[in-house]
Amino acid sequence: MGIDGETVMMPTPVRCAIRPQALRVRVPRDRPGARPPKPRIDWPALRTLASLRSAPADAERQETRA
Repeated sequence: MGIDGETVMMPTPVRCAIRPQALRVRVPRDRPGARPPKPRIDWPALRTLASLRSAPADAERQETRA
């Protein structure tokens, strides 16, 4: 059996368990098959777009009902 790259003799059967967050695996970002990263949010542009809105949605709905 190998532990940290070292060969170790262990009595059989060897029992293994999976524990959440017990092992950190590092892989390259540009590895084959990796999904492209999500684009970052451009907060200033989003604020500008949001401020261009002329009226709140509730006010628009009330105007169409009248």
